[in-house]
Amino acid sequence: MHAFNGALDKLEHAYQQLSAFNADVAHELRTPLGNVIGQTQVALSRPRSAEQLEEILQSNLEDLERLSRIVIDMLFVAQSDRGALARDLVDVSVAQEVRRSADFLDMLFEEAGATLHVTGDARVRVNVSLLQRALTNLMSNALQHGRPGRPVTVTIAQSAGTLTIAVRNESDRLSTIRPERLFDRFYRADAARSDSLQNHGLGLAIVKAIATMHGGSVFAQVQADAIRIGMTLPVSEPA
Repeated sequence: MHAFNGALDKLEHAYQQLSAFNADVAHELRTPLGNVIGQTQVALSRPRSAEQLEEILQSNLEDLERLSRIVIDMLFVAQSDRGALARDLVDVSVAQEVRRSADFLDMLFEEAGATLHVTGDARVRVNVSLLQRALTNLMSNALQHGRPGRPVTVTIAQSAGTLTIAVRNESDRLSTIRPERLFDRFYRADAARSDSLQNHGLGLAIVKAIATMHGGSVFAQVQADAIRIGMTLPVSEPA
């Protein structure tokens, strides 16, 4: 009876998650679609000059590109849900890949007035492009939600066949964060979604998908004035 009740509780929780996910998907797709439809209707309401039409098309293209990114990211996460595994694994230095990924975020680091601190290192067999994507998402999230002018610290440690990559940043919004939901698709600590133009809430879900495809997991820990988010990957010991 207890096992049956537990199964029903899990089923109810999964149903609630699915309902919330459907609502979030509709919300994310509605805004760019509404923009494209509205601007197109306005453009067709009366004759327009070539310059005006070009401006409207450019605006529509931006919204369509955002829709395309959402769909592509959703398909990627769905591949992980279906059990897809990472391929083309190569042996790399994690610290080196962290710095390479940070190079793509130079402008974000500069805008935030933040510096990158990397401690530790280890070697692991991974799909390099997937690892770089996960690292980029973790650091981008830290810059977006961290205190301006404060460092972003990446700690790399290996123990008992497990590699841990943790990204730590200070934040003033820790009271609104629910660590257990940070890796949910379309989850945002800001219920008003004031940052919806900059991201669509799939960054950390993609990190989780990449960790899963490598046989690893993810974690999020809220500390006194900072948050620590990262992933663990299995490390094969040399024979």
